Amino acid sequence: MREQVASSAKKAWLLPLWLTVGAAALGAAGWMVLSGAPQGEPVRVPTAQRSSDTAVSKGQLQNSTRDVRSLPPAERLRLAFATVFGKAASATRTIDGETLTYTPAALEWIGDKAALLSFGKNAQDCHVCFGTISIHYLTLKGDRFAVGGAWPTAIRGIAWGQATGGLSVNRNFSTHPVVASQFGDMNQGCAHGGVSLTELRPEGPTHWADVLTSHTNPVGEDQATEVEGVISDIQKDRSFKVVYKGDDSFTETYVRRGSKFVLTAKETRTPVC
Repeated sequence: MREQVASSAKKAWLLPLWLTVGAAALGAAGWMVLSGAPQGEPVRVPTAQRSSDTAVSKGQLQNSTRDVRSLPPAERLRLAFATVFGKAASATRTIDGETLTYTPAALEWIGDKAALLSFGKNAQDCHVCFGTISIHYLTLKGDRFAVGGAWPTAIRGIAWGQATGGLSVNRNFSTHPVVASQFGDMNQGCAHGGVSLTELRPEGPTHWADVLTSHTNPVGEDQATEVEGVISDIQKDRSFKVVYKGDDSFTETYVRRGSKFVLTAKETRTPVC
């Protein structure tokens, strides 16, 4: 079960990234292809925060969550966020010297646990200022949620203070859901991007890899270099491949080792800026 609300993203510099899980779409930024069954709608990025940032008292929270699983998805997400941050719409925290404003993104169930994903926007708006995606595990305690684990900077965001270029949750890779977050950067005409994969395991989130899926450098010393990759041939809990085409054609394989999927080669052949 997935509950989603929209969040904001304001920079149009992010290069197109391609991510499709069967028929699932990742948004207007472009597509990165994942083979497999449809995974449903991704978290959308809106133009404005529509709900008010009001505090939720303990009494309000207790009275409004008497039957958590029967609540509408949006209400369940609001209550999960309020359990973690004390407010229903947004909350500001300072972490490692960075001021981040969090807003609810999605709620994903892992058995009887719920994983709350929240977008963290950096107050600093610059090219080298990164946002984040937080992950909090929640349990059902009586008639309400209770926090069971917190990772406030679980997934690194993108530049200009944003949390992600696009977000989805995929169940083709593993028995447990996997968060796929788009990233990318551009510097003096050179652009690269990809998708960060983080598994929501019962004991806590596990980051697998930042899979590079695109590189464009039209101002290089030699001829223009352009490479694009798609994730394919997913063997659940075993392996997946990234097939690259363009000025260079090759395939890279990731295999399950313990709690992670890791690249079989020493390093990726995909160039970066």
